[in-house]
Amino acid sequence: MKLGYFNTLENNHIRTLENGVKIFYPQGAIGRGYFISSPELELILRARIRKYYVGLIVLGGLVGGLVGGFGTRFVHHLFFETYALVIVTAGFIGYLAPRLYYSPQTRRMERSLQRHSLMAAWTSASRTLHPALLIGLFFVTLLFAVAGFWLYSLRHDSKMLLSGGFFSLLLIPYCIMIWKRFF
Repeated sequence: MKLGYFNTLENNHIRTLENGVKIFYPQGAIGRGYFISSPELELILRARIRKYYVGLIVLGGLVGGLVGGFGTRFVHHLFFETYALVIVTAGFIGYLAPRLYYSPQTRRMERSLQRHSLMAAWTSASRTLHPALLIGLFFVTLLFAVAGFWLYSLRHDSKMLLSGGFFSLLLIPYCIMIWKRFF
């Protein structure tokens, strides 16, 4: 079994049941899945999943660079409105984009009634993420959470409190994955 970040992302979209049947979940741990009818189709889906996430990383870097570079000058006073708009837009894209992106494949696939779950996705991730990467992601997230709360204690800026709270919530899946991997 390969260990790596992209393998983990792929495995969160493709779940193998106890009877060996594989199901593809276009939206990861949410939504309904589709039966994978052949090994060739699985390879096609894994390649598309990888391309999808590479595209998201590039797009996220571009948007982050633009917002970081220009956003602080033009929308500093509109932080909460901008943040809310980004969250709503990302949520909408996160829900709609996978459905549209994978529709050429899923259109011809049989739907499954088997649902995926966050716990199943985290369990799979705990097995496929390299242990050093898993620990590293945990500590980076912990560092961001502590930094957010520390900066709030210095400035009493509610944005820093939100940041600390956000990264604290992101620690939950990492704690579950570490627990399932090592204990």
